[in-house]
Amino acid sequence: MIRIAGGSVPGTDHTMPGQPGWKNNLDAYTWRYLPQGGVVAVVCDGCGSGKHSEVGAKLGTHLVAQIVSDEVVKMESIDSLSWQRIKHLVLGQLSTVAKAMGGSLSETISDYFLFTILGAIVTPEVLCVFSLGDGVYIINNTVRELGPFPGNSPPYLMYNLTGSELTEADPGSLDFQIHRFVSMSGFQSLILGTDGVMNLIQNAENPLPGKTDRIGPINQFLDDRYFANPDAIRRRLAIINRELVLDRIVVGGPLKDDTTVVVIRRDIP
Repeated sequence: MIRIAGGSVPGTDHTMPGQPGWKNNLDAYTWRYLPQGGVVAVVCDGCGSGKHSEVGAKLGTHLVAQIVSDEVVKMESIDSLSWQRIKHLVLGQLSTVAKAMGGSLSETISDYFLFTILGAIVTPEVLCVFSLGDGVYIINNTVRELGPFPGNSPPYLMYNLTGSELTEADPGSLDFQIHRFVSMSGFQSLILGTDGVMNLIQNAENPLPGKTDRIGPINQFLDDRYFANPDAIRRRLAIINRELVLDRIVVGGPLKDDTTVVVIRRDIP
């Protein structure tokens, strides 16, 4: 049995506690259950310099999750998936929306549609992790960070349409990257996260804001209670990142960047 849950909070560099201004959470996540058993999960992180990158991130999570799910259903095995086909299907849908918005296509993409992608396919036989850009994934307590990239400039899917320095320097970086295939016989858990999760991991031994209890390790989110309540992960992240007023000064929480966590756990009957 596969169980899945997720949650997200904006980082203090975006909410800017005690200062004027606010930037929305640029992260997004979703998943699709597979009819043959299993799930496709996706997290996206919008570009921080885009005016409304959360729009593309939210659309991107749903489009990638749906298209990958549809392709998995058609194939006999994950090995048979065409990631070039998946890339072009997602690009086609997003470019249609971007063009329908009018104005300069490159400007629309820069403002709305630059985001990273990290996802996983979990079937009864195998786990596959894929990405286009940065993020963090943890398989059975083994942490793998993707990025950071030079100049803090990760590859974005929509650069395939607009072009960028990456297109010339390393065209392959604008393709989906396949990171791990793991047999389900050795699979226990997977955590997917945007790059803000590294800050969460690094603060594990620090106290919760205004309390003596520790923030705790990332694998706390694999506990039963986080699967029992669909809002439990977001609530815990919000507690970890709450702001305090000390000596009439607003002090922000420890999570500077938007932080999104999706957890998948295999329960053996």
